[in-house]
Amino acid sequence: MADVQQWQPTALCPGCDIVLISVCSLRSDHLGAYGDDRKLTPTIDKIAKESVRFKRAYAGGNFTLGSLSTMLTGNYGSTTGVLNWGRGLPQQFRTLPEVLGLYGYRTGGFSVDAATGFRPDYGLDNGFQRMAIIDPPRDTPDGRHRSEPMGSGGATATPLAEWMETVPPDRPLFAMLHTRSAHFPFVVSTEGMNEDTTGVRKALWEEGAGARDSNRAMPGKAGGQMRPGLVASGELAIQNTVRRAGQKGVTVWNQTYAESVQRMDKDIEVALNAIKKRGRKTVLVLIGDHGETLDDNNELLHGAGFFESVARVPLLISVPGVNPTVTDALVSQVDLLPTLASIVGVTPPTGIDGTSLVPLLNRSASEVRSTALLEGDPSWTGEGELPGAVISPPWTLLRQTFPCTPGEHHERPPPPPGAPLGEPLMYTCLFNLEQDPKQAKNLAKTHPDVVTRLSRRWEAFRSARKGRTVPRDLRLDPAMIEMLQRTGYDFRSEPQ
Repeated sequence: MADVQQWQPTALCPGCDIVLISVCSLRSDHLGAYGDDRKLTPTIDKIAKESVRFKRAYAGGNFTLGSLSTMLTGNYGSTTGVLNWGRGLPQQFRTLPEVLGLYGYRTGGFSVDAATGFRPDYGLDNGFQRMAIIDPPRDTPDGRHRSEPMGSGGATATPLAEWMETVPPDRPLFAMLHTRSAHFPFVVSTEGMNEDTTGVRKALWEEGAGARDSNRAMPGKAGGQMRPGLVASGELAIQNTVRRAGQKGVTVWNQTYAESVQRMDKDIEVALNAIKKRGRKTVLVLIGDHGETLDDNNELLHGAGFFESVARVPLLISVPGVNPTVTDALVSQVDLLPTLASIVGVTPPTGIDGTSLVPLLNRSASEVRSTALLEGDPSWTGEGELPGAVISPPWTLLRQTFPCTPGEHHERPPPPPGAPLGEPLMYTCLFNLEQDPKQAKNLAKTHPDVVTRLSRRWEAFRSARKGRTVPRDLRLDPAMIEMLQRTGYDFRSEPQ
């Protein structure tokens, strides 16, 4: 065991426990702490009252694997090579639990067996002395068709709570929970299905992400947009159901998401009770891995675009002795590793992309970065332009396969007869978030100087990181590929 003197005594909370909770597909605007008035998340709102709340925190990617890799390594996708569903985390990168383990921490990771990057298949088990990936409980969308009773909720977090009880109180712990309780397809029962004239609830319950209008899973994401250049297929049948129902269908869709967020709060309650029961000083972090568009920009889910409702995530950091406050400083998931290492007094890996947020926590600075990145796309083939976003307030530059604004179309000459269609068309979107927070007006053509400046900034970063890692190409078993397809993901570039 590491001696307590190995932790920097001047740290904010030397040798304290750390509990990191990442919530899949969580939007800030569904939390009371961020202004929602529906009281969906009483536990999270309680945590927020004792936390530093970040108003401008950004994900590292628009899909779970990319974001979790960013959180756990303090590096963006260009550094790690994790830029799509087909790339795992190379062994060369030190993860947060691995670093903490060197200082005597017991480390545990907990999630459900579903299409998530938080699993050994992707190398994200590096440094976890205990990793429990359980069958999806009945109270989650992934486990909605299981036959056992629903229970009182919070079953996803139960293994975390049970493990925390086994760690001796004289040993610090790092526990990470990744919950999918708010993830598509949102519903856990048939309640309200018969009364729903739109058919959306029925489609979510019966079809989820598994039914499509063609016999091939859509490459890329649960949103189900057509993607030229990859496998030709159709939209999610559930998406067609929503669109046929018009605004009423979208309203029901959004209602089911809100219900899933409310149920997810039970997971947080179980984790919070475990922290209280252990009775040890604890640094508690709650963060979304990415958000969900819910038709804000004509995209129903996530994985194709980098709009604010997906890119910007809630972030709460509670540290014993640090007064609660709210900051609008720009921060990124890449900053979590150096921040938590600094808080508990351990040394982070050198040369990482993230920077410590401690100056914001102790109010010795008002900002720590001027630019944040989101990189990759679940179905990117590794050829052509890299999808992603450059966030540099007030500007946000998006390169994505989803149209910037409704009705926008790309024009490209068709390929010669017999030639492949090529990579998916890439849209360049530029928004001024101060003037246009809903991202309704694409300014890329009227402000080419800004597009060039931000593009060069991103390209310079990628050039500096080129060759630093050997990509870990995955050879996933058929069961894992099927699981990804059921949730809408498919990183293959050719039919099989």
